[in-house]
Amino acid sequence: MNTDLCSRLLKTVINHTKNIQSKDVERLPYPFWVPDAAKEQAIQLTRALIEMAMAGEQITRTHPQLVLLESLYTWQAPALRDTHTVSLRRRKGLAAATRKQAQEAQLALWGD
Repeated sequence: MNTDLCSRLLKTVINHTKNIQSKDVERLPYPFWVPDAAKEQAIQLTRALIEMAMAGEQITRTHPQLVLLESLYTWQAPALRDTHTVSLRRRKGLAAATRKQAQEAQLALWGD
């Protein structure tokens, strides 16, 4: 919820009224492209940011930990696992599916 991507999705795609509620958060797409290690790091960063804010620290969009948190959600095409056991035709199909998912996500976000 702390990233620009999340804010943009919530306020322009999911709920145009900008009156965000818990049901809107539940409708956010799952970031399947983020590796598990990055998800754990995001959890730790978010907890640390909350604790700093509760202690009175001013957290702005340029705060180094918030910038790092944002970078964890940057789109990355999922790596193909065990490519040596996947046929060339299957790999091409997986790559095409990944491109299609990226295009659909882009369309959902920006409309073009």
